[in-house]
Amino acid sequence: MSSCPDKRPVVGAGPHVIGRRVAPPHRLPRVFDQGLQRLAEFYAGSWIQLAVAGALCAALGLLLRFALLDQLGHSYTFSTFYPAVAVAALLGGLVSGSVAGVVSALAVHFWVTPLTAGAAEVSLVIFLTGCGVTSCIGELLHQVAARMKEAEARRAGAEELRLVNESLRLAIGAGAIGTWDLDLTRNVVTGGDNMLEIFGLGPERIIDPQAVGAMVAKEDQTRMRAAFAKALDPAGDGLYRAQYRIRRAHDGKLRWVCVRGQAFFEGGRAVRMIGVARDVSDEKAAESALIERARLNEQFTSVAAAAPGVIFSYRQSADGRGSYPYLSPNVKNLLGFDGKDIETDPRPLHRRVHGEDRAALGASLAESGLRMTLWQGRFRYDHPQKGWIWLEAQATPLRASDGGVVWHGYAQDVTERKRSEEALARSEARLRATIDGARDAIITLDDAGVIQAINSAGATMFGYRRYELIGQKMSALTPGEERLHDGYIWGYARGGDAKIIGRGREAQGRRKDGALFPVELSVTEARYDHQERLFVAYVRDLSEQRRIEARLEKLHVDRLALMGGMAAAIAHEINQPLAATAAYLRAARRLLDKPREERAASVSETVEKAADQIMRAGRIVANLRSFVGRGEPDKTLVSLRRLIEEAVELVAPAARRAGVHVSFACRADNDGVLADGLQIKQVLVNLLRNAVEAMQGCERRELSISTDACADGTLRVNVADTGPGLDAVSQEELFEPFMTTKAQGMGVGLSISRSIIEEHYGRIWAEPNTGGGAVFSFTLPLARVGAD
Repeated sequence: MSSCPDKRPVVGAGPHVIGRRVAPPHRLPRVFDQGLQRLAEFYAGSWIQLAVAGALCAALGLLLRFALLDQLGHSYTFSTFYPAVAVAALLGGLVSGSVAGVVSALAVHFWVTPLTAGAAEVSLVIFLTGCGVTSCIGELLHQVAARMKEAEARRAGAEELRLVNESLRLAIGAGAIGTWDLDLTRNVVTGGDNMLEIFGLGPERIIDPQAVGAMVAKEDQTRMRAAFAKALDPAGDGLYRAQYRIRRAHDGKLRWVCVRGQAFFEGGRAVRMIGVARDVSDEKAAESALIERARLNEQFTSVAAAAPGVIFSYRQSADGRGSYPYLSPNVKNLLGFDGKDIETDPRPLHRRVHGEDRAALGASLAESGLRMTLWQGRFRYDHPQKGWIWLEAQATPLRASDGGVVWHGYAQDVTERKRSEEALARSEARLRATIDGARDAIITLDDAGVIQAINSAGATMFGYRRYELIGQKMSALTPGEERLHDGYIWGYARGGDAKIIGRGREAQGRRKDGALFPVELSVTEARYDHQERLFVAYVRDLSEQRRIEARLEKLHVDRLALMGGMAAAIAHEINQPLAATAAYLRAARRLLDKPREERAASVSETVEKAADQIMRAGRIVANLRSFVGRGEPDKTLVSLRRLIEEAVELVAPAARRAGVHVSFACRADNDGVLADGLQIKQVLVNLLRNAVEAMQGCERRELSISTDACADGTLRVNVADTGPGLDAVSQEELFEPFMTTKAQGMGVGLSISRSIIEEHYGRIWAEPNTGGGAVFSFTLPLARVGAD
């Protein structure tokens, strides 16, 4: 297996050189060359065609003779026939020229001048001789032209053959085809350059065939020898065809080669074989890749048919038209359409997408095609048989050669998953609402005591936001010796030592601002997914409970003081009408001591006022008893302005003694309320007296009372003073029983006042005065005129 000696054609031989263009040889003008071509084609016709052409030329000469008869007369007998014969000889050579000469002589004899005279005979001989010479010259020209054409054809063929040989040599070199020549008589192989390169041999062209055979892979040697023996069989065609693997001599790489050869025989015995060898490793790799690709394609088709969803390819051209080049077989079940129905026109499919999802779906697809990013979408789809379902799809875009985009992806029905997710979301929302609605803190911990979740009550209890506590240790919220140590949970998780697990205990909590407060703490264990577990801590704020306990203890201690305080309060309320009664009686006594004409007022009127005050004291006792018994107030339609004026009149003496300036502004047009006038007057007197007492020792002493109509149908009363005001603690607890800012007070007046206002369906509160001091306000519902 080797090549023949490298007999390559010499590059550059002949008028053309490979790789560069040389000037072509001189050629006749194109029109003239085409004329000669037509002339040669006419000359190559039949002898009848040539004879007819000669006769026609003679006829033209005769016509020309008749046309010049006046000028020529009977002279120059054959003058017009010489050009006709020359044209005929030029067209058809000897045949056309001879026919033209004979026909011309006959035409002269019959139509011009008879050729019987002696001078005419001489002219005829001269004419015929000239015709013969002209015809011979024409024939010679035609033969020379034919020989030149044949030579040109042979030269063109030789040049074409040279170019073919050169092209073949270049193709063999470019295709890495090695030639070889095996001399069977000498048992040597002569190899070309490509042959040596394919087998990885050295520069020596003479190769031992056994060395080449040893390079063939052991698995292929049997097949190679069988093919070689078949080619050497004289009864066969002598063709050698083999394809096998070799290990190249210089690098040991395994390569596939394809060998073809032809054996030559002498006397029934093979003496020589020549052939070619080609490295087909890449082709083998490509063939294996194609086989593997076909196998994978078959597997892909099987997987696509078995998949619950649809594998698809969606193409969008540069002008925006869509199509589905590929849809897996179960598209009918998923979408309700046959693949062929929507392959070229997907609009019927797209129109079944829910209207609320269609715009977002198109926008996300356009964004994916613009940025060449993964497209994902979940949307509602109106299935022709199943109704509305949820579909989920994702695809990867690829840029097409025409500027369009092709998405390859997968779509599936996620209706059941969507329903499960919605049910899970609702369940989680209910659980979250339940946990967030709890008043106690619920904290989820892992094995290390790290906070995983906390409800709203817990975040509010400790003064944090939720995200601030996630990831912190539980011990950060329980400082001191009683804190929840991380080691307790860790110890239980590792060894089951339940120091705090499942047990409640009291501890101290620490808020974000560092404030400590009492809490009740318990931790329980919870498991999920059969393996994982977490710990849940329940924390209850005991601050309010401790305050209640302190108050109950204080109530228990001050029980006797309370009885005395209640007596003092009753005396306080009755003291005013009794004091007024005493004043009226003293005035009546002084009037009785004076003569009637010197009395400033009627004694009976003064005694009547004293009686009114005694009756007022009795009503106070009766109303106080009714109030203590929680009876319903005796409500009548009263004017709140009048009640305020009466209360101011009662407090006016004490205000004057304290140097307090009292002002009243009634800014409400309607002041009619359904109320127990005596109880509301007691509230007003209590608020006014407290304001007067609060301003003792202040430089500015102003007491203002005002009324305003509210938009909610109530009437608001404001009692404002310029005293020292109230701190935050007293402002919150001011209306609690036994809470007072006075050195000698019992703290029951405002508590009773709140009870009275609430019994009248109103509200009472205190707030700072913008000009300094405090403002006590309460509201009462306005009476509706015409209501029952």
